[in-house]
Amino acid sequence: LKAAPGVEQTMSVGTDKTAVKDQINEFMEAYNTFVKEVNKLTENSPDGKSGALIGDSTIRGLMNSLQTTIGSAVGSADPAVSTLYSVGITFDQDGLLEFGTGGEERLDKVLENNFDSVSKLFTNADGIGTRLDQTLEQYTQAGGIISTREDVFEDRKENLTKEKEDFDRYMSSYEDTLRQQYAGLDSTLAQLNRTQQYLAGQLANLPGFGGGS
Repeated sequence: LKAAPGVEQTMSVGTDKTAVKDQINEFMEAYNTFVKEVNKLTENSPDGKSGALIGDSTIRGLMNSLQTTIGSAVGSADPAVSTLYSVGITFDQDGLLEFGTGGEERLDKVLENNFDSVSKLFTNADGIGTRLDQTLEQYTQAGGIISTREDVFEDRKENLTKEKEDFDRYMSSYEDTLRQQYAGLDSTLAQLNRTQQYLAGQLANLPGFGGGS
């Protein structure tokens, strides 16, 4: 940290188990935050306030891929530390990651006795972290699944906008036609009333009409 000629310094080299455990907790928190957001967006609410992505095939496929990636074993890892469960991590009923009963103690034991195996579990070529990154890239990259899905929605929006504009023009034209027809009927009715009044007047002047002499 600084120059100190003549002063003996002591440096310890070892594995930082606390930092690794913190990173695992951060990973769990990030994943759970995402799952909670997905659950909110896909919620089927009886009060009519269901999530915007309820029934969406894209989000359903993404969640299936993530759960498969996280829940499956890593073939190249230490057989004793090849799944999240082997380091004490499980899924709860809402699909969130949590430490099961005795889970944190199990992780501490693995970090103490088999530190490198935890790294392999996440960072090997088929590790959980590596596979997650590959899965997410398929969805998030330019031209990926979500980008393509957004393009589909944008096209639908443009088509709906055009259809609405066409419908508005049709309704405006139809309204004008109806107004003209109503105006023509009103004019015809007025003319018929005047004709009826004229005929009634003429008939009233005829001898014997209406019982007169």
